[in-house]
Amino acid sequence: MINPSAINLASLPWLPLEARSAFPRQPAIYFAIDPEETVQYIGRSVDPRQRWSQHHCYEQLSDMPGVRIAYLFVDADLLTSVETALIEWFDPPLNILGKPENAASGLDVLGGSGEHVSKVAELRTAKNLTQRQLADLVGVDPSTIRNWERDRGGIETWVKIARLCGVLECDISELFAIEDPVDEGTDDAQLA
Repeated sequence: MINPSAINLASLPWLPLEARSAFPRQPAIYFAIDPEETVQYIGRSVDPRQRWSQHHCYEQLSDMPGVRIAYLFVDADLLTSVETALIEWFDPPLNILGKPENAASGLDVLGGSGEHVSKVAELRTAKNLTQRQLADLVGVDPSTIRNWERDRGGIETWVKIARLCGVLECDISELFAIEDPVDEGTDDAQLA
């Protein structure tokens, strides 16, 4: 396992954000680092070049001048655990999951106490796919896609979720927006 405190970000290979098409194609952890040396985002991919071709943080990061993407090659089997340790250590502000206890699997967000709002339709539309096309690619019935988009019926297996993320080229955290539950004993006047 990697000791996060021993990582010297300045010694890692890197590319400017704009050169994302030149990223390597081997399993790596990547760090989006701003000019002040703050790690803004940490992620993992078995193919960083493909991942960065349509990364969900690209627009946000491109608004920050001088961002570079450093990378650390890691065995594919260790990507999740190394990423979790690094997110916990560096606490990057742009990580969607944000907290290491949720980042461990990327799946815990669906079992938390908050309500979730499906973003499947939004991501499907961004890929210019119909519900039927997405269903065919994932290997499910179109009614399953409709149910996922309407937050009905639940997602039956994590294997199908993994396929869905692969087809949409997204992380599981991008499929759902998590909303904090409001305490039922609190009225609207107290929230203002």
